[in-house]
Amino acid sequence: MHAAIRPRHRGTDLERQDGAALAAVPFSQHRRALKKKNKQVRSILTLFSLFAIIGTLYFLREFWLARARAGALAHARATYPDRVRAFERGDEIPILVPVYGRPEYLSKVLEALIHAKDVSKSTVIFVSQDGSNPEINRLLQRAIDDGDLPIVWMHHTRPFFGLLAQFIKRCLPTGTWKTDYATAANVYGLLYFGFEDLGSQAVIVLESDLEPSYDFYAYFKWAHIGVLQHQDHQERVWSINGYSKADQPAASQAALPATSPMSSPAPGNVDPLYHLYADGFLVWGWCTSRRVWPLLRRGWTRFDNWDWAVQAARERSGRVSLSPRVTRIRNVGMKGINFDVRDGSTEARQWLAVPLPGPEGEPYEYDHQLPIVEETEAWKRAGATAARHRGE
Repeated sequence: MHAAIRPRHRGTDLERQDGAALAAVPFSQHRRALKKKNKQVRSILTLFSLFAIIGTLYFLREFWLARARAGALAHARATYPDRVRAFERGDEIPILVPVYGRPEYLSKVLEALIHAKDVSKSTVIFVSQDGSNPEINRLLQRAIDDGDLPIVWMHHTRPFFGLLAQFIKRCLPTGTWKTDYATAANVYGLLYFGFEDLGSQAVIVLESDLEPSYDFYAYFKWAHIGVLQHQDHQERVWSINGYSKADQPAASQAALPATSPMSSPAPGNVDPLYHLYADGFLVWGWCTSRRVWPLLRRGWTRFDNWDWAVQAARERSGRVSLSPRVTRIRNVGMKGINFDVRDGSTEARQWLAVPLPGPEGEPYEYDHQLPIVEETEAWKRAGATAARHRGE
């Protein structure tokens, strides 16, 4: 006898609706949770990919830059062997010029360098060009072909610094990550080249929109020997500035502060051309020494404004920068990353009207006149800080 087959209970329509509703609730929640998790995974993967791309570009950038530095070093040693040895001894100083665009400014700088005292016969100009501006290429190639300037030209290879800066600008929080990477990296690369590769005892940094005076190289060399290498004062000084905020020729000649010469100057010589005063770091043309390089390197920034970082590092060190009473560098670049002055404005005319020493000032007495550093409170504090570091 077979067991009776019980019919399947299908339930009422109301029961079926309640069951479907109960089953639908957890599925909907699960789907939302799954979507949220997938979104998080995609965000992590996107961020990881972004950093992977930036990291790849960065290391590729560094690899090509190392090759450019190696090529520049080999070229300098082959073409200017005596000058490279002079850099190592500290008898001469290389000029480091970071370049990107703005050929109208660079042309003025190159013209001034052609006529500057001792540049053509004593030093080498190392130009690090980030980018491939065709007009910049023509200017530099013409200067090299004419043979008027001793230039070693570092050609950058793609990806340029500016490409990384665009990634940073577009993909990362701009409140935290600045976009001055391209300039900061180019200047730092030149400093590294000057001290680590070239083995120089000092370097001069001259950006491509800074017009030097006729005597600027002689001035920096004189200040390096008389201050940065002076055994009693080298611990006080961070850098030598080429620009003076106090550049007021008539007023400064009429009333100079009391001074304390490093050594007795020529009797009766009060020419402000040979006066320096304690100041902060100024970006408009500067010279620093190998002794400062470790401090400068530790205080460098890759993403913020590099000159602000250098000034902050200087303040932490307790050292001062020394500015001249008579400016040796004139800023001709009215347009830049952190500088925007309207052409023809009063401010622009003031910048462009800054007077510079010219050949009519010959003979300059740099071989006979030691630097006179004005005895200010800042200079005294720097001396006290240096004494504490020496344990005196």
